[in-house]
Amino acid sequence: MLLLACAVPYLSLEIFPFLSILSLGVPALVVANAIFFLYWLLGLKKQAFTSLSVLVFGYFVLGTFLKFSAKSTDFKEDELKLMTFNVRGFNRYRFLDNDSIPQQIKSFIRKENPDIINFQEVGYDMEENYLDYPYHFLKKIHTGDKVHMGIFSKYPIINAEIIDFPNSINNGSYADILYKGDTLRLYNLHMQSLGITLWYGSSALTIFRAASETGYQSV
Repeated sequence: MLLLACAVPYLSLEIFPFLSILSLGVPALVVANAIFFLYWLLGLKKQAFTSLSVLVFGYFVLGTFLKFSAKSTDFKEDELKLMTFNVRGFNRYRFLDNDSIPQQIKSFIRKENPDIINFQEVGYDMEENYLDYPYHFLKKIHTGDKVHMGIFSKYPIINAEIIDFPNSINNGSYADILYKGDTLRLYNLHMQSLGITLWYGSSALTIFRAASETGYQSV
């Protein structure tokens, strides 16, 4: 199973949509193979080499399964600091029982002080003066139930537009930003999830829906 999970990035999910769920089980599969390896090794069984080979192969194919960082990254004053933030409508639909979410988001942004922010799921009524940034791109989409995006920048935005994903509520946007005499094109995308949904109010827990029903996959 771990070998199959390692192959998922190289397979077309349009042909094998059900395999996408395997990537979520990689940690459990690693632990299971490690236990089998130790079991066979203590018993001096040759099957230990099989489990070890799978673990080594998976390590080099998928990279490190767990990555630890000993220190945080400190930005220099002359470096461009970017932030991407899915604000989930600023908790308008009460995903969390907390009325101060919009203020907490604003305080967090002020603390981090990014030069450019990509917002996803800002809602239809987000105002341009929400943050004290001189340049911004907020385009209202009047047709369909589309996700709204926002880009705020301390540097001039000379061109920006919506990227429409057909047959989906998801979309994206881009902005051409002047920075130190050059033009940077910044993309802001909201991709569709794998459709893993927790349904409340039911005696049964629905773990996932058919991945074949989704038009886009998460990146």
